[in-house]
Amino acid sequence: MKVLLTISLLLFGSCTVANEFTVRISEESVSLILDPQVIAKNSVQFSFVHNDDESSDLISAGFFAHGSKESFDARLGGKAYYADLDNDSGYGITLGGEVFVPVNPQLKLNAGLYYGPSSLSFSDVDTFQEWFVGINYQVFDNASLGAGIGSLQLEPENGRDVDVDDGVFIEMKLSF
Repeated sequence: MKVLLTISLLLFGSCTVANEFTVRISEESVSLILDPQVIAKNSVQFSFVHNDDESSDLISAGFFAHGSKESFDARLGGKAYYADLDNDSGYGITLGGEVFVPVNPQLKLNAGLYYGPSSLSFSDVDTFQEWFVGINYQVFDNASLGAGIGSLQLEPENGRDVDVDDGVFIEMKLSF
């Protein structure tokens, strides 16, 4: 656990030009997400998720291409991750993306889906599945509050599912 926390702090501390920092909490977990913009059409994402009930931690780094259509914005890409799941650990790659739909200038709907099959999962991890839907309210130009529901589930090779995050969450996003 101390090693994962140290790595996360190094990842977060090394990025001084972050566009967005998110803290997401749920009944069982806390997530810290850093979204620095690389250029207008690309971004990276660093995240750390800790679940005390499952004794699990997950660190990931994502790389995304951004695009817009008439009524929504989206990003597609993938994440590389390392998971420490109580008695198991593993790493892998997921593919997926997120969509952002503005309802009005202050309100935005968002959803995301990521999947890492066994062919992209290694060591003790067999599959990775993540999904979420939520809503964000822009409180200030550089701060928003949100809520939603989602699941981040890993399946180690021993066959038991580990819910790193599952259920209702609230979040705060700060832009710099």
